Amino acid sequence: MTRSEDLKAALLRDPAILRVDNCPGAPVEISKAIYGVAQDDGEGLAITAQTDDGVLTRLLAFSGSPDDVTMWHFATEPAVHHFVVIPLSNNSPRQWRYLVLMAFEGQYTMGQYVESTCGLSAGYDDTRTLGDIMVMLRAILNRQAAWGEYFQNGVNASVTKILCYQYKTIAIKTALKNIAKRGG
Repeated sequence: MTRSEDLKAALLRDPAILRVDNCPGAPVEISKAIYGVAQDDGEGLAITAQTDDGVLTRLLAFSGSPDDVTMWHFATEPAVHHFVVIPLSNNSPRQWRYLVLMAFEGQYTMGQYVESTCGLSAGYDDTRTLGDIMVMLRAILNRQAAWGEYFQNGVNASVTKILCYQYKTIAIKTALKNIAKRGG
């Protein structure tokens, strides 16, 4: 098992994370687990339908080592939703898959999202590539129906901007220690 797999397993067995039942709670609870304290969003980068693919690639192509982790907090506007993306190594540099985690108030918990019991056609998948994440972001910005595929089954919503906040890169072993301190 790789360090990334250890991290994913630790996150997905943390009861506080799995109980999150609202979208703003996802980045808060996951950042508390990984970093030991909730992270400040600081200044985010606005992604729109006009954002160049090169900008998206530079934003999301994780440059850390397979022993490092970061996380991105995404927040959509004007329809509001928050979700988290975490790069996971395929045990070789520059080969990443991306873990997407979320919850939705009154619809599903993070545990239900991970178990794929929330009815989303484009729900939980821990094998997404950089290209898959870019397709997801583009779909959310360009198609109202994408809201129902990725976030809230059966609902269309308009998104004109996605704010992206990248948190600092730390060693996975530090993140694992932080999660263990929580009892996760």
